[in-house]
Parts: sequence; structure tokens; C-alpha cells
Amino acid sequence: MLLDDATDEDLVRALLPGGEGHLVAVTSRRLLSGLLRDGARLHPVPPLTPTAAEALLRRLVGEDRLPQEPAAVRQLAARCGHLPLHLGLVAAQLAVRPGLMADAANHTPEGPSVLDEIHDSLPGPMGHAYRMLACIPATHLDADNAAAALGLATDRSRQVLAKLHRAHLLEDRGEHRGRGRLFRFPDEILVHARGAAAQRESLEDRDRALRRWSDYLLGTATVAEHLLTTHREVSRDIVFHPISPDFGEDKDAAQAWLDANMDDIAICQRAAEGRGWDTLVYQLPHAAWPHFRLHRPLELWLDMHRRGLRAAIRCKDRLGQREMLTTGVIALRLLDRYDEAMEWAEQALRLAREAGDRHGEAQGLHEMGVCHQGQGSHEEAADALSEAIRIREAINYPRGVAVSRHVLGEIAYARGRFRLAAEEFRLAGEGLNAAGDRFDAARSAAEEGHALAGLEEFGRAEELLHTALQEMRALGSDPEESRVLNMLAQAAAAQGRREEALELYEQALAIAETASPRDAADIRARLAALRARD
Repeated sequence: MLLDDATDEDLVRALLPGGEGHLVAVTSRRLLSGLLRDGARLHPVPPLTPTAAEALLRRLVGEDRLPQEPAAVRQLAARCGHLPLHLGLVAAQLAVRPGLMADAANHTPEGPSVLDEIHDSLPGPMGHAYRMLACIPATHLDADNAAAALGLATDRSRQVLAKLHRAHLLEDRGEHRGRGRLFRFPDEILVHARGAAAQRESLEDRDRALRRWSDYLLGTATVAEHLLTTHREVSRDIVFHPISPDFGEDKDAAQAWLDANMDDIAICQRAAEGRGWDTLVYQLPHAAWPHFRLHRPLELWLDMHRRGLRAAIRCKDRLGQREMLTTGVIALRLLDRYDEAMEWAEQALRLAREAGDRHGEAQGLHEMGVCHQGQGSHEEAADALSEAIRIREAINYPRGVAVSRHVLGEIAYARGRFRLAAEEFRLAGEGLNAAGDRFDAARSAAEEGHALAGLEEFGRAEELLHTALQEMRALGSDPEESRVLNMLAQAAAAQGRREEALELYEQALAIAETASPRDAADIRARLAALRARD
């Protein structure tokens, strides 16, 4: 298998075939040293030799279109640095600029590069766009983020991207859900564009492009967040109000945009941190909550919340601090870092009580209860959760009541009280459905089914589990899909349907290997135990 022009290690890992007896060759313009732990061997490829570069240029352009003077061909190949990308770019340019080859004879390799000449030939607005788009550290360019960075209407930015692509300065990466058509600078061209921007664009203009892009991400993520969740409102520090995609009431479109732009949101947070834009540093992870909840990228989740918490402290924004603490603690729990999670929950509770924030107090108590549960302290967990429910009922927050009740169901299940657990999960599901929370309602349905399976009420159990599975697939939550498949496998095994259980475990494991490594260990153990019964 050949994986050409790979951009990161995770992309390669997702495409590696299973089993033995495979040879995978990966080419990349970047040093993918992280693949060494996967058994890869690195083979650095130097630039072509002068002779090979000249031969490639002749083959790409055609002998009939090259001058007979070998010196001119040699000179042009040298000005391309003997790099295949630059040679290919020159070959494409020769189709529209026949004079380029004659110009090559008049320059030394130390003079202007081929990219310099192509850049200089761009019309003024296009040259400006080429330079300014290189100033934003986006993984890819699309019509919306380019419009934000350049301060253009979306239709105009789409034309700019198309023209830069036709000039062979951008690569077309195809259509992608949530973002439309994507483009990217090849690495060598990006370096050139950034160098040109540093020379020809003011620092103020470069910072303005970065801030416009940052505000676009924050503003659009906030629109998506409001549509997808009932998250606590935190003010947004947006300088340049962007033209965001119109989601209307389409939650799937909002989630797709957020998921497709999550890498850029993380990059943007680090860029904002470097610029001292601290309000953005904690507002970005707050707006990205629907992505964290659905997909659970735990290390990224925690890293962004640590950065956000430090920034909120610098800004003396106590609500921002509480929000970073109460959502960041969830990542700590899921990573089994319960001691630190408890510290974060206690700090959130203290800040909420100091501010007289009953909503925040209930959230802090809820998180402390979940931490106690994870540490096996069921009595302390139930006490904290019951107090959280009491406050949430008093402030008329039924969704919060349902979320805390769900955890009481987990505690009852852990104690072997399956009937009580099923009832708690049923009530939680009713409250979450009433609040319009499809994701958590599906989680409660799955757990209710799991508890009923413990009571050997398999008919209703599997009905609930299959309903939850369909919902998690519709929502695109791989970690939760894997968990529900695991529960269905356990139910099938308990009824003696061994082959079905094996197949379900294997499906669950295939997803969990990348989506939820912690769950993968449990599934692997159950699968091995079932196979051992043969």
C-alpha cells in the first residue's frame, strides 16, 4: 500500500491494514517521526541530483518546448532547488508563460526564485491574498475562513481560492463535510508566502488577518454551541464580527462544521495565547464543548482547558474559570486522574459559592459526586449528587436534575441494584428527552437497557440498546457507539448467543481502538474470556 503526501501520523495510523504480511510505504513532506513507535523506518529523501532534476523538467515540459541550450535548462532546474514540487510548478507555468525559460538564462541560482517570479506576476489583489492567507495557521483554507481573513464576501473569497489554485499555488483537497471545498498551500509554497508577507505586509495587517480568522472560528463555534447544547453563557470577545455559515435550525450542519474545524480551533487557541488574546484562549474551548462531549478527544480536551483556565485566571474572569474547571474536570475523570479532578471540582465549587452562583454550586457538587463515584466512594457520591439535585430543582433546572440522576443510576448499577438503576436511568432519560438533549438521552437509554439485562429482562433491554445504538450512529459519536455495542455483546453472551456476541465485541473493539482506548481494554478482556469458553 502506498500512502502519498501524508500530513500527520494519525491519518496514517487510521489507514494501516490489520494483521501481518503487509508493506506500507508513506511519503510526506514532513518528518513523521511519531510513526517510529508503530514500527516505521524513516528514509529521508534529498533533493534530486542536477541531472535528475533536468531530466524531470524535460519530461514534464517536453523536449519541443525547451530551448536547445542546456545551460538554460540547468539554470532553471537550479533555481527550483532541484525540488520536484517546484519543477512541476515551473512546468505548469511554462504552458502560460513561455518567456519564463528565456528569463532563467538571465538569473543566477542565488537570484530571485521561480516562486518569487510567479508571485511578482500575480495581480495586486491576488498577490495580497496569497500573502495574507499564509498568515493564518489554518490546516486548510475554505471559502468561509478565507473570507474572514481577507475581509471579503464569501463569493469573492471563493473566486480568490480558485484563481490561486489555477496558478498552482494552492492544492485542491476536494469537498469535505462541514467545510465545503478545501485548499492548502504545499509546504514549500507556504514558507515562501509567509516570507513574502513578512517583507511586504505590515505587522498590523498580518495580525488583523489572524484576528479576523480567530473571530470567525469563535463566532461560528458559538453559534453552533448555542444550537447544540444548553451550555452556560460566557461573554465573547469578538472584535471583527464574521459572516458565519447559516445553520438555521440544522443541528447536524452545526455539529459537522464544529467537528470539521476542531483542529483549527485548537491551533487558533495556541496562536491567541501567543498573541496575548487571553479572552479567546478560554472562550474557544468553551464554545467547542459540543465536540468534546460527543467525540471525547481527551488529551486535546484537557490541554485546551488547562490553557483556558490559566487565561481566565489572568483575566480575573471568575465565571470563565468556573466553566473551564467544570468542563475540564470531565476530561480528567475520563482519563482516570481522579485526584486532580477532585481538586478542580472543589475549586469550582468554592468559586461558585463565593459568587453566590447556585447553578455553578450545583455543577461543582455534581462533579464532586462523579469524582467520588470514580474513586469507589459511593456514599459520598450519592450525598453530593443528591444535594446537586436539590439545588437544581430549586432553581428550576430540569436537565441538570436528569444529568445528576443518571449518575445516581450508575452508582446503583455498580452496587448491583439493577432495578433501582433502571428506574434512575428511565427518569433521567425522560428529563433529557424533554430538554431536547438527544445525546445524553441516548446514553441514559443505553444504561437503562444494560441494567435491565442485569435483571434478565432481555427483550426490553435489547430494544433500548438498539435504539441507543441507532441514535449514537446518527450523532456520529464513535466512543458511545462502541460502548453500546459492548453492552449488546454482553446481553447476547448472557443469553448464550455466542457467535453474535463475538461479532458485536469485535465491532465494538474496532471502534474503541482509536475512539476510546480505555474501553478497548475492557472489550478485549471480555472478547478473550468468551473465546476461551470454546
